[in-house]
Amino acid sequence: MYTEAKLDAHNEQRLQQAIHCQQSDQADKALAQYRIILEHYPEHAMIHHLIGITFAQLDQLDDAIKSLETANRLHPNHPIYLSNLANAKRRQGDHQQAVVLFEQALSINPNLISAHNNIALIYFTTQPDKAQKHLESALAINPQHIDANFNLGLLLSHNNPFRASQCWQHVINQQPQHTGALRQLAQQHHSEKAYLKALPLYEKILTIQPNDPECLNKIGLLHLEQDAFEKGLSYLEKAYAIADDIEDIHHNLACCYLHQRQYQKALEHWLKYIKHNASLDTYYNIGVCYLYLGRYEDCSDHLFHVIREDPKHYKALINLGAAFLQKGQATLASEYYTRAQAIQPTPSIAYILAAIAQTNAPSSAPSEYVTDLFDNYAYHYDEHLCNILQYQVPKRIATLIPEIMHLEEKSQVALDLGCGTGLSGQAIAPYCKTLIGIDLSENMLAQAQRKNIYDQTLCCDIIQDQPQLHKHIDFVLMADTVPYFGDLQALFAQVKQYLKPGGHWLFSVEKQDNTDYALTEAARYAHNSNYIEQCAHKHGFTCMHYENIQLRTQQKHFIEGYLFLLQHN
Repeated sequence: MYTEAKLDAHNEQRLQQAIHCQQSDQADKALAQYRIILEHYPEHAMIHHLIGITFAQLDQLDDAIKSLETANRLHPNHPIYLSNLANAKRRQGDHQQAVVLFEQALSINPNLISAHNNIALIYFTTQPDKAQKHLESALAINPQHIDANFNLGLLLSHNNPFRASQCWQHVINQQPQHTGALRQLAQQHHSEKAYLKALPLYEKILTIQPNDPECLNKIGLLHLEQDAFEKGLSYLEKAYAIADDIEDIHHNLACCYLHQRQYQKALEHWLKYIKHNASLDTYYNIGVCYLYLGRYEDCSDHLFHVIREDPKHYKALINLGAAFLQKGQATLASEYYTRAQAIQPTPSIAYILAAIAQTNAPSSAPSEYVTDLFDNYAYHYDEHLCNILQYQVPKRIATLIPEIMHLEEKSQVALDLGCGTGLSGQAIAPYCKTLIGIDLSENMLAQAQRKNIYDQTLCCDIIQDQPQLHKHIDFVLMADTVPYFGDLQALFAQVKQYLKPGGHWLFSVEKQDNTDYALTEAARYAHNSNYIEQCAHKHGFTCMHYENIQLRTQQKHFIEGYLFLLQHN
C-alpha cells in the first residue's frame, strides 16, 4: 500500500504558499515552489499531481499529462489522480484513453462527481444517453453541483427545455453571476418568445460584462422581434462596433436597415453577409436594395442569379419587371411580370401589364397597387421626388394660391386627398385652420405626421366616402393623385360631397391630347383638358383657372401636365 512521505515543516510551509499562488492565478510562482519541494521529495506523488494540475490550468497539456502520469505511477489507483489524468487526456483529444481512466477512477470511487461530469462531456454529442446517465449520477450525489447542472441543461436544451431551464436556474440560484447559465436561460426564454423573462437575464449579463457583443446582439434581436426597431438597431450597432464578426450580425443589421428603408446601409451589410452565406435570399435582398437605390444593372444581375436557381421565385420576377420598367425597357418588364402573373395572379400585376401593353386598361389603379407602391416608396419619397425627379407641383401651388385666390391665413378647412408625405400639404398649411390628410399608405402617412401640419390623418381609399366631411370642406387639394384614376366621374362626385358651396378644388393631372384619358406605360393615367372641363360642368364646378405645368421628370424628360383650380357652384 502506497504511503505518501510527510513533508518537513519548511516544505509544508512552501506547499501552502504554492497552493495559495496556484489559487491566485500565479501559476509560475506555484510551479517554482513545487519544483523546490521535488528537489527534496522527488517521489512525492501529490506534488507531481499538483504540478500536473497547474500545467493543465495553463493549457500546457503535454507537461500536465507527463506530471499526472508520474503521480499515477507513484500512487496507483488513486481515483482523483486517475480522474485528473483522464481529464487532461480528454482535453488533449485522446477520448478513448480518457474513458478508460475515468471508468477506472469511478470503479474505485463511484461518488467522484468530477469524473461523472467530465466523462459526460466525452459522451455529450456521440452518446447523449450515456452522458445524461453520468450527469444524473453526479447530481444524485450533489443536486446543487454547478457544472453538472449546467452541462445537463445543455444536453437537454432541445429535447427537454423545461428541465434544462430548471438546471440553469439551479446554477443561477447558487452563482447569480454565472454568465453561462444566465446566457443559456435567456436564450431558452428568447426562443420561446418569453421576452419579459429573457430581457432581464440578458441585462444581468451586461451588468457583469458591459461590452459583451453577443449579449448586445441578442437584446437587439429581442427588441426587433417586438417591432421596437429603433431600440433594436441601437443594440445591434453597439454589438457591431465591439465585434464585427458576431454570427449573423451583418444579416441582422441588413434586415433592420432594410425595414427602415436605409437601403445603402442595408446593402453594405448584405454584401458582407453574402461572403459567408450566399443563399438565394441574400442575393434577392441585395437585388432589392439595388432596385431602390436606382442601380438597375446591379439589381438585375443579382435577381437573375435568383431566378436561374429558382425560375418561379415570385418576388424576384416582380422586381426584375420593376427594374426593367424603370430602365424604360417595357418589353423585358412585361416578360417578367407575365411570368409572375402566371404563378400568382393579382390585380396589381394585371394593371401594370395593361399599362405596358396599352390594352384592357381598368378605369383606375387597384388599391393594392397604390398601397404597395407608396408603402415602399415612403421613406425616400421626398428626396427622390424633389431632388431626382425635380417635382414642381408644390412650388407652383405655393405661388398660385396668393396669385389667384388671395386666401387669408388660417381661414380654410382643407382636405388633402392622397396627401402622401405632405409635400404639397406644406404649401397650403399656412392658409388652413384645419388640415385633414387622407392616404392609402400607412408609411406615407407616418412620414406626413412628422411634418406636424395635419390636424387629422385617415388611412383609407380616397374614394371611400367620409360622411362626417360632407359640406364641411372649404378647400380640397389633390397633388399627383388624379393620375391613379382614369375615369373621374366617381372622384368628381365624391369631392362635390365634401365641398361647401363656393369651395375650391386644386389638382394636378398629366397631359393627354387624344382620348379623354389613357393609361401610360408608367402605369399612371394622363387626361385630356377637355375631359376635365366636361366632368367639371357635369358635376357643378366652374373652372377658375388652369395652366400647363412641367410636373416632374421621367427617364430624364419632363412630364407635361395641368394644374386645375375648380370652384363648387
